[in-house]
Amino acid sequence: MVPIEILATDPWRAKMALSNTFGKGRIFLAGDAAHQNPPWGGHGFNTGVGDAVNIGWKLAAVLNGWAPTSLLATYEVERRPVAVETIAVATQNMATLAPELADPRLMGSDDKFAAARHQVAEVVQRTKASEFHSLNLVLGTTYRSSPIVVAGASARQETPDNLGDYHPSATPGARLPHTWLSPQKSLYDLLGREFSLVGDPHAAGWTPMLEAASELSIPLTPVELRSELARQLFEVPLVLVRPDQHVAWRGTAPDDAREVLLRVTGHPVMPVGER
Repeated sequence: MVPIEILATDPWRAKMALSNTFGKGRIFLAGDAAHQNPPWGGHGFNTGVGDAVNIGWKLAAVLNGWAPTSLLATYEVERRPVAVETIAVATQNMATLAPELADPRLMGSDDKFAAARHQVAEVVQRTKASEFHSLNLVLGTTYRSSPIVVAGASARQETPDNLGDYHPSATPGARLPHTWLSPQKSLYDLLGREFSLVGDPHAAGWTPMLEAASELSIPLTPVELRSELARQLFEVPLVLVRPDQHVAWRGTAPDDAREVLLRVTGHPVMPVGER
């Protein structure tokens, strides 16, 4: 055995903390500065990165002159609910720790270990399911209620059976569904650094959206897909994708392409739909 000398100890306590606001004036909070959750499930880093991506593209849009400062107010609107849910899930994960799952037979003979193994494994899998399997919490984040998301008549709320059930969806507010276009090329590889219009270039809304974006000086990258692939992925011919890869609008053609683009970049406009 290697002798170990303990020089000092530092007590640690899990924290559940949430800032009342994520931004004020020129100051914005992200990551642990805005929210803290117990580490069970490993969601702290993912949530912090999500914050940074969200406020990052909005700051860039304002600083580069193609979005108003009012866009920045949507950072808290979109990200604080994510932190609330993450804290709740992580706190629930903390309710059952290793000591409660321990069985003294696991430290006994091979026969005792073998007798206890399957029973303990079943208990661990059942009680820690949300900790081990939480893909929907990580990838299923949606901003469907955000003021800069155009829900439209085709939007529907989808509630998974559990945190592990992630079903990609192009519903406005959700993360753009991923697909491989070839063994070396992903749909995500084609997205622009700012907004992207993805789908069938023959759809009625394709040209109006590109022309409106040019008129408003909003960076918009066209990403052409076959019509059948677009409908398979999105249920509609076109999706407008934000810089954070979440869907801002989807449909065949907006009632007013200019109003859609103004809204998703934070300008105050009347609600829009699709035809």
